[in-house]
Amino acid sequence: TIHWPSGLSETHTDVPAGAVYRATEGDGIAIASAEGAAPYPCAWEPPIDPAHDRGIFIVRNCVTGVWQLHAVDGGSPSTISYRGSVHASAPFTSVTPRSIEIYDEIVLAPDRIDFTLNVRNGSRDAVDFMIADDASICISIDAPADAIVRYGPLARLVPRRFDPLTMQACGSGPPTPDPEPEPGPPPPPVRESCGMPAYDAGRDDGIFLWRNCGTGEWHARLTAGGGPQRGHGGGVNGSAVSGVTSIALEADDVLRTVGPTRLEFRMIVAGANVDGFRFMPAESSRACFDVDTASIVRVGAAGRMIATPFRLDTLGPCAP
Repeated sequence: TIHWPSGLSETHTDVPAGAVYRATEGDGIAIASAEGAAPYPCAWEPPIDPAHDRGIFIVRNCVTGVWQLHAVDGGSPSTISYRGSVHASAPFTSVTPRSIEIYDEIVLAPDRIDFTLNVRNGSRDAVDFMIADDASICISIDAPADAIVRYGPLARLVPRRFDPLTMQACGSGPPTPDPEPEPGPPPPPVRESCGMPAYDAGRDDGIFLWRNCGTGEWHARLTAGGGPQRGHGGGVNGSAVSGVTSIALEADDVLRTVGPTRLEFRMIVAGANVDGFRFMPAESSRACFDVDTASIVRVGAAGRMIATPFRLDTLGPCAP
């Protein structure tokens, strides 16, 4: 029986199991997806009990369109480490890790998510992501070798490497994006930004940012200076980023890409704890670092205080 918001109630009998149905008020129900049909329907949340279910569960939110990848251990007292990746044929429009701890790892590129999610004792880790409307996608679970992968509101078994849009195994490789023009030469290193600053997490409050001028990779550390909970938030705009890796993130912290040219962070630290991340901008000349909290930002080995927003290549003001 379906009770509609209008007050109408409809009862349907002889409805076979093993399929997902679409109901229309006043017009009955029809099969939306039977066994083996594609594309697979959406659902609010995977039907997971972390204390009893084990494996990778994947579903798509019906309203928001957000894909959700959940890793659970079924109450195992020993750590289960799930390792895999999500490839898209176009840059993700958003990526949001959830319940990620210090021993988990999420590495982000514009069109790829690599993850290692460690769970035990009935815990759950998750990654939410959105893809462009016309993008293809491939999800691959590489470890452990006996990992079970389930998909959709009925938690059906699927291959360890599969396309959730077609419910079929992926091809021989990840989706191939359209070719891009050859990038120009990288900008010269900004020597003033090189080198990790010296800081005391139990005393110094702020964001400490530096560049490894050997590799071009940027690092950020966020501290509370020994005080109570302290929030730091902001982002890197104007350039695609790769190699995004979180450091000591907790369930309330956020590190995600938003569209093809923004990396967003929002982290809470307390006491002498340290949160952080690292990333590689594709074009430092276009990358702009900004904060939207009352955070002091210090850059390079000298710990120079820089007013935000600023360009990563010059440490000067961003272009309007």
